[in-house]
Amino acid sequence: MIIKITGCILIISSGLFAGMYTAKNISQKTEFISQYIVFLTQAKAMIEFSGAGIREILMNVHSVPLLDNMTGETLGRMDTGEDFTIAWTKSVKSSLERKEFESEDFPLLVSFGEGFGEMGMEEEVSKIKLHLSTASSRLENLKKDTMIRQRLYRTVGTFCGVLAAVIMI
Repeated sequence: MIIKITGCILIISSGLFAGMYTAKNISQKTEFISQYIVFLTQAKAMIEFSGAGIREILMNVHSVPLLDNMTGETLGRMDTGEDFTIAWTKSVKSSLERKEFESEDFPLLVSFGEGFGEMGMEEEVSKIKLHLSTASSRLENLKKDTMIRQRLYRTVGTFCGVLAAVIMI
């Protein structure tokens, strides 16, 4: 009898842990958008306070490890003579293929590169502010959605564990 109870507890726990693992994976969506907001904030500050160009911004952005591949690839493409907009778009597409972010974020990321570096300082700052507000609202929606889904996955995991334990008994 003790072995059955122990087995049931282990089965229920494994269902719960599977639900928690899935819930953790879904929270990575919000992390990417959070880092994108940090990237935009740093870019805005660099433009406002030092008049930095796009190459300087991409080389000196910090605290955004999820965007490192994309910014590094963009710099590499620019070194071969590609325009920033084209280089950025290609880098965003490659990052999407590597599943570094969700496909819903693709238009947001691509639109950042459109015409960037070709405008005056005030226009670029205004464009970044617009992207910041869009990314912030996306982040808020993702956080709400993530909380709901995390609860759902934990509940489903626990339910499946209980169901498996009942079936075993």
